[in-house]
Amino acid sequence: MVVNQVVFFHFPGSTDMDMPPSLLHSIQNQMQSKGGYEAAYGVKIRVKGAVFKILSDAKADLVHRQVNFKRDFESGESTLASSFTDLWTNATSYFFSILSYYDTDEADIRLDGKVAIVTGSNTGIGFETAKELAKRGARVILACRDEAKAILACNNIRNETGNSDVFYKPLDLASFKSVHAFSNDILANEPKLNILINNAGTGKLDNSLTEDNLPIEMQVNYFSPFLLTNLLLPLLKKSTPSRIINISSVMHYFGTVDLKAINKPARNWFQHSRVYSNSKLCNILFTKELSCRLEESGITTNCLHPGAVSSDIFRNQNAINRFLIRMLFKSSWQGAQTTLYLALSPEVACITGKYFSDCKESKTSKLAQDLHLARKLWETTEHIVRLK
Repeated sequence: MVVNQVVFFHFPGSTDMDMPPSLLHSIQNQMQSKGGYEAAYGVKIRVKGAVFKILSDAKADLVHRQVNFKRDFESGESTLASSFTDLWTNATSYFFSILSYYDTDEADIRLDGKVAIVTGSNTGIGFETAKELAKRGARVILACRDEAKAILACNNIRNETGNSDVFYKPLDLASFKSVHAFSNDILANEPKLNILINNAGTGKLDNSLTEDNLPIEMQVNYFSPFLLTNLLLPLLKKSTPSRIINISSVMHYFGTVDLKAINKPARNWFQHSRVYSNSKLCNILFTKELSCRLEESGITTNCLHPGAVSSDIFRNQNAINRFLIRMLFKSSWQGAQTTLYLALSPEVACITGKYFSDCKESKTSKLAQDLHLARKLWETTEHIVRLK
């Protein structure tokens, strides 16, 4: 396994950084010359190295401040203060290493005869994941909401990999009706299912409700993947060994679970700002409880944090920020590496119920380790999605 590590940290409230004229001139010259893309990539690596040095020095000072901050807060009795310092301690480490990535060097692993479903796979991490699985010979089903984009993605994957066994099936995670229709189609027409990757998600910053009268972020990110997974379990059990992979996020550190209000719209801005984090915490708790229920079934289930990935979500940033994001954030291919590691690697064939980042097991928040809460969440969710 090859490792390529980069570190990036954004100081809250910081203003735009001016790009050194010499750097800009160098990049422009490199891009205009023969072999410009390869040369520009070299410039990119040098920029990352320089940023790494600057931020390594900054990190030493931040760690010192962090220790004092944690000590001062923990001298009090406030639960909120304790939670905040725990978040600060763990999240700071995550954000400093958020751009580390591992190139999954599993070149000899083939998936001929295997069937994989990747939700939200017409762009970004999902697309790169689906393409890599197709490259290794799997039959890949792109489960997506946007038909035009999904068909285009299928054609691109077929052309790039030479694998014609790549198909699109409609799935709108904002609709339980769509989830049932998709699952019924799969169960009726697919003889096996070896890999299920619940990749799709949304960070929609509004308080809109779905046709099922649920907050859209909670339904797309958690309720529907829960329902989809449970509906497909019979086929996964029939196809063992099988793997289920759920996409979570480091943002779960900000999350909470209120079982009495988990299906209710946020009442104020503060509550709404945490819905995404709550959904990602639920993904981890779901993974842990599912692993307990599937013990000795031949199915493993794990979840992961993909890292900070450059995507269309940043398209409205100013030119300097977009440049820095392209330079320093992970590409979609890099962001897909931990997902691919969990889908392919023999190293995790018998590991289940764990949370990964950068292709290695990682620490979660204390709340995400609460197995009693995980069980209660499962029971509550069963009723919400009408499995019971």
